[in-house]
Amino acid sequence: VPDGVAIVPVELGKFVSSALTGNQRLLTFGTEEVADVNFALLNPYEVRISSGKETVEITIPGGGVHRAATLCAIAAVLHGLGMSLDRLLNLEDELPRGRGNTVNLGSTTLIDESYNANPSSMKAALKHFGESKFERKLAILGDMNELGEESDSFHTELAGFVDEIDAVVVVGEKISSITEKLPTEKVLEQFDQASDECLDYCASKVAEFDGVLVKGSNTIFWTRNFCEELRTRLIE
Repeated sequence: VPDGVAIVPVELGKFVSSALTGNQRLLTFGTEEVADVNFALLNPYEVRISSGKETVEITIPGGGVHRAATLCAIAAVLHGLGMSLDRLLNLEDELPRGRGNTVNLGSTTLIDESYNANPSSMKAALKHFGESKFERKLAILGDMNELGEESDSFHTELAGFVDEIDAVVVVGEKISSITEKLPTEKVLEQFDQASDECLDYCASKVAEFDGVLVKGSNTIFWTRNFCEELRTRLIE
């Protein structure tokens, strides 16, 4: 686009700028002050986003620095279109199902991240969950699909992101490699798939935790309707 605007993370700005021609512009976003649009976490659920003389402080739906970065990218789009950042003040608090929305299971809060997973989003979700307010945390983690030859290493390195999580249930053949790097007592159980047996087991354990995260690729949990089935079992 001759008069287009390229919007990229600030760390990629120097690589993109050389490819721009004519009236094309570059806008960067990130935590660094040199970014055209930058952000700073005020707490895990609030962020300050600034663009030139304009600054807004907003609630992060679902919380976490990864979602704050997404909001900053949206702010950069608004800035590029000449629109006010105030439009971010009208965000809905509730996230779409399977993308980090919370489900009340009595005294337990279920965080439903079952729609999809990749190495970056899995690490971000685990980090945010580990830093959350919950006193007892259970992560039910599924395979990350379509990662090619590096699949084993991508799954294994997730072990470094569950230090602040009390227990883990792994679902799938690929993610089973994480158990090699974790203390035996942290891994409650392993399942090849989100079977009825897996659901029954997870339902029997949920009450021991006040926070439960479900995260995995689409075909592991989402297509199985795992979180809704888990909720149904607990209601029954």
